Amino acid sequence: MIFRRFILCALVATIASAAPQTLTDHFGRRVTIPEHPQRIVSLAPSLTETIYALGAADRLVGVTNYCDFPPEAQQKSKIGDMLNPNLERIAALRPDLVLITKDGNRRDTLTALEHLNIPTFAVGTERLDDISRMFRDVGRAVGEPAAGVALAAQLDQRISRVQHALAGRPAKRVLMVIWLQPMVSVGRGTFLNDLLERAGAKTVADTDSQPWPKLSVEEILRSDPDYIVVTRSPGFAPGRDEMMKLPGWKELSAVKQDRIFSLPDAVQRPGPRIADMLDMLARALHPDAFGNSASPASGSRGKQ
Repeated sequence: MIFRRFILCALVATIASAAPQTLTDHFGRRVTIPEHPQRIVSLAPSLTETIYALGAADRLVGVTNYCDFPPEAQQKSKIGDMLNPNLERIAALRPDLVLITKDGNRRDTLTALEHLNIPTFAVGTERLDDISRMFRDVGRAVGEPAAGVALAAQLDQRISRVQHALAGRPAKRVLMVIWLQPMVSVGRGTFLNDLLERAGAKTVADTDSQPWPKLSVEEILRSDPDYIVVTRSPGFAPGRDEMMKLPGWKELSAVKQDRIFSLPDAVQRPGPRIADMLDMLARALHPDAFGNSASPASGSRGKQ
């Protein structure tokens, strides 16, 4: 009798997990997926971090080569990089949900997954508000809606606290460095540009030209930023000596006044740690606005 009850409960749980739900992703596509997917593949580090934060890591079966946080993510099966994932490996994992980004992945990848009849949910994160939306939508997609709402609320609250602390303060003029040669900064339609603005700053790059504008030496010298913020990423962690070799660099006010800061690679991942990056950046640019209170992520800030 007990064995029969166990089998019945297991059958009910299986049926419930396989029940379909239809959601609208950030491309506006209607995607039908199981209500509680059991085999999830992530095609971006930010999505992998989000899945862990939502408490669904036990159902994550595949990640990209760049998914290294939390450290346990490195033990998951690898499906290649973000731009050219191995479709055969993805299919072999038999996923009932693949999560993909509008910005970091190619639309060709999404099209190929559609042709393979693999349910694929796409998210976009052009602004911090989009990251909150992503938490809620991914929470629903993986069957953890309450966790998604909670994660979004935490981010919204921390953004609000920073905005309150910076109210009425003039924006600092900042050169945010994504790459050195050529010099690449942030511009239109990027969450990093929104991050700068929320942290009480304004980019010196022309935000109307393109998302990732390339700046000449003349443009940088002419803009003469108040601060220089270097965003680290895998394969990009320039030291002060390397930066001092750039033409005209020593003439910049930010260099003369030692106002160069670096942020860890989490800043380039629109995921659960982005609130820490906002807090860290705001405190670096407006230290007097926060008194002596410590930043939640102050241990990871680095000065060049």
